[in-house]
Amino acid sequence: MTASKVVIVEDESLFRQMLRAQLGADPELEIIGEAANGEDAVEMARLLTPEVMLMDIELGQGITGIEAGFAIKSERPSTGIVLLSNHKAKQFIVSSGG
Repeated sequence: MTASKVVIVEDESLFRQMLRAQLGADPELEIIGEAANGEDAVEMARLLTPEVMLMDIELGQGITGIEAGFAIKSERPSTGIVLLSNHKAKQFIVSSGG
């Protein structure tokens, strides 16, 4: 079985490194890239063609993880998007894609 190709998108570098270390230890996952913002995430999806994008919802300046996810899905519908959040605000829990 081949490993699933994953890109990690997280604006906090320490948390991004921790995710990479933990997920990279799983032989069923291959971390093929990392991004610190939504714009870079969209570009990485184009260039690296991952099977899964693991993204934080809030990515600092620029587009959010939700917005990046919708942009990626519009170009690459087969790419899975997993959003990470610790938000309880309804705007982050429910999104129609605007």
